[in-house]
Amino acid sequence: MQSMNISRLFITLVAVPVLFFSATAYSKNINHYESRADFLPERAYFVVDVRPNGQIIESNGFSNGGNLNEILNDLQIISFPEDKISVFPDLYLEMGGKITIKRAPRVNLYDGKKYQLLHSWSSTIEELFKEKDIALGMEDKTSLPLDSKIEDNMQIKISRVAKTVIVESEEIKYKVVKKEDPTMEKGNKVVEQKGLAGVKELSYLVTRVDGEEVSKSYISTKIVTESVDEVVRIGSKVIVYGTGKATWYVATNEMIAAHNSLPRGTKVVVVNQNNGKRVTVTIKGGGISHSDSGVIIDLSTAAFKALGASLGTGKLESIRIEKYYSEE
Repeated sequence: MQSMNISRLFITLVAVPVLFFSATAYSKNINHYESRADFLPERAYFVVDVRPNGQIIESNGFSNGGNLNEILNDLQIISFPEDKISVFPDLYLEMGGKITIKRAPRVNLYDGKKYQLLHSWSSTIEELFKEKDIALGMEDKTSLPLDSKIEDNMQIKISRVAKTVIVESEEIKYKVVKKEDPTMEKGNKVVEQKGLAGVKELSYLVTRVDGEEVSKSYISTKIVTESVDEVVRIGSKVIVYGTGKATWYVATNEMIAAHNSLPRGTKVVVVNQNNGKRVTVTIKGGGISHSDSGVIIDLSTAAFKALGASLGTGKLESIRIEKYYSEE
């Protein structure tokens, strides 16, 4: 009898520490058991899946998984880190049981051009952003106030607003200053000073929303390099072939004339010095012969009248013959 009591005591002293060690090891964290599916029997599990909208989905299944992740995988149930999961009885008892999953509300976040599906037990959007380390810039905008309550499947849009100052360079065109030069024949020009373009910088405030430019407003202009005017001397000296008197010699509407020294086909300008009227004629030949030696050109009737004279007078007392320039 005494021998039997000693044996029982020995079994108790050995068994109790073993059971205590086993229970302690299993109770530390149900998600960190080593897989023993190769030797554990299948056990029955009853799953209660509580959705954020209050809907309850129940299911049954079997698993010989050694930890919670393996069991949920065998039961084809997807869980998220934010879900609250409880198991009864404890998994270390290895007898199956009831798994209750309380799903965290889902939030559809559109952050700029990026989409994220978030799960969170946060009460407000502000708390959600703090939990998920979502920072807002000074100019960023949200589609809902930050104190809005979190609701399942809600949508939140963050518009990322960036304001930057940009500088654009622009050419300053130079001016062309023309100076008449009475010593240079008309039609000629000389660049006295070459023009140089300048440079100016224009500053703009550019606003971009989610990377897209939405506005660009002018701020200021800074002259980097002044432009330099181009100075051009323009000849104004007119070549005069002679002064004297003019008569008319042929009745025609053509603007033609006869001159004893100018080549046939030459264009000249005849000016009536008494009234300033001018006419351009083409020399058709020579052969002027007048008793009045002061006559230096014979005009057609059309040209004679264009200078303000009547055919009856027959003569213009004061004319000037100038070289013809194409711009006239």
